Amino acid sequence: MLVAPALALVLLFQVVPVFYTLRLSVAEGPGFHMTGYVGLENYERLFSDSKFLKTNRFPPKGALINSIQWIVVAVPAVILIGLVVALAADRARFQSLIRGAFFLPMVISGTVVGIIWLFVFAPNPDVGLLNAMTGGKQSWLGDPVTVNGSLMAAWIWAQTGISVVIIAAALKGVPVDLVDAARVDGASGWRVFWHVTLPSIRIPMAFLVTTQLVQVLKVFDVVFVMTRGGPAGLSRTLALLFYEQTFVSINPQYGAAIVVILSVLIVAAFAIARRFSEAEVEENNA
Repeated sequence: MLVAPALALVLLFQVVPVFYTLRLSVAEGPGFHMTGYVGLENYERLFSDSKFLKTNRFPPKGALINSIQWIVVAVPAVILIGLVVALAADRARFQSLIRGAFFLPMVISGTVVGIIWLFVFAPNPDVGLLNAMTGGKQSWLGDPVTVNGSLMAAWIWAQTGISVVIIAAALKGVPVDLVDAARVDGASGWRVFWHVTLPSIRIPMAFLVTTQLVQVLKVFDVVFVMTRGGPAGLSRTLALLFYEQTFVSINPQYGAAIVVILSVLIVAAFAIARRFSEAEVEENNA
């Protein structure tokens, strides 16, 4: 009886929507009305859609490839920058001030982040900060070569703060006696970090990697505000493709298929991070 209210909320807002989305992804009908079932037709259409995945040229393009690029580039960048800043702040006098400065963008919504970085990347050097600093007139968000990197830079700036805070808190839990013993044995700073510090914070790092993978797979607001998927759809992500199909083209059945694929990627990210954490726990217990 005590668990029933919480269980009812979980069923209503999590379990039921999951089954509804799965059902919707194999259905057809006008709008959100389901008049019949088409099996895997929406999925077959999805994998033949050039907006989702375009493989007739190398390198492949599409929302799936863009989301994978975000995973490969943006997530490691957030973790690495956060690690470097946290290590530097751990030895600095004004630790709280440094962590607070990097955490500040986290309190800003994704829409505001996009607007701020629109001014940074504006092609007019009288408006755009980056072109004013370099003396150029580069269209950072209009060039296919630079658009995805520019979007990732804005997202990394906004997400690095949580990485700094989590890693900084984890560093406080590193056993001091192990660090001192390693230094007494003549270990260099790099060896102390690699063999003592990094293994000690691996579980918080795994949690951070998991959350960032989920965040990057769901990234929508920054892309929508800054480029709306342009130029020519080259910066479109899976979340933006879902929005376009569901709420612009009013094709929620097709959009549900996109969400299912996105959910599979998120579950896979959770599974990988969990295996990573379990391996670390087993190693520590051994």
